[in-house]
Amino acid sequence: MQEDDPYRREPNAARTDLSTSGERERKPAGLGGWLIVLGFLMVWSLIAGAWLAVTSFGLLDAAGLSPAKHTALMFHTAANSVLSAFNLAALALFFLKSQMFVRALIAWLVVDAIATFVALWLSVRADPSGEGVPVAMSLVRVAVWNGGWAAYALLSKRVKNTFVQPRP
Repeated sequence: MQEDDPYRREPNAARTDLSTSGERERKPAGLGGWLIVLGFLMVWSLIAGAWLAVTSFGLLDAAGLSPAKHTALMFHTAANSVLSAFNLAALALFFLKSQMFVRALIAWLVVDAIATFVALWLSVRADPSGEGVPVAMSLVRVAVWNGGWAAYALLSKRVKNTFVQPRP
């Protein structure tokens, strides 16, 4: 019956000889696509986080801060410093195309979400008269933003082909 079908083609002989590594090379790999955007955002976040850590460190000596506001500012400064260190490590792994990059990125996103939650909680505790909507919007922003990038890192074929080495 195959002889009767004029549209049926025989499989390409070169294609049947490909090994799994040959097929892997044709799939999206390398620092391209959305990974370029992720790399740019990580560099930008490193610069912004370092700037925030430096400027908030200078505010710690400001007169007239209540103890609760001083605690919130101290946490904010420490969190920005720790997140900048996480970010720098993840960026190094990103450019080295290390297998550990995905884990470092997820760790950075999780620590960022936790630090944001705690910083917002301390800020609201220090100034209870503040608006609840900006706090809720900040939490939603962190959940959507970090969740989206975490899902991309875990599900993307490009990330898998670039950072996850095949096991023998």
